[in-house]
Amino acid sequence: KQQKIDSPRIMMLGVTFKENVPDIRNSMAFDLGEQLKELDPQIDIFDPIADMGDERKTLAIAELNVKRQFDIIVLAVPHDIFLIKSWEFLQSLFSENGNVLVMDIKAKLERDDKPERVFLWRP
Repeated sequence: KQQKIDSPRIMMLGVTFKENVPDIRNSMAFDLGEQLKELDPQIDIFDPIADMGDERKTLAIAELNVKRQFDIIVLAVPHDIFLIKSWEFLQSLFSENGNVLVMDIKAKLERDDKPERVFLWRP
């Protein structure tokens, strides 16, 4: 709300225990996803590396649909695949107008390359 984003569309990237590893056991990303679901019940989650196996999680992992546009992007687990073309990749997910909040949980994105309309949050 501080960034004037009402009824945000949220994309969370990464749910594994750590970057570049398919293991989801003990991953805190699912807890974060559940909290974000309170802001956007239709939250999209994408992790091409995660091995869901027989795990039954309440959060579904969607296929990446670059036609969808998001107001908030949470880089929860910064897999290399997300960082190779970091801002270029993220911009393909941005809503067309207005501000975009990017939450860089592990502070891996280059601040100097940040697009102007992006508010970058880091812990």
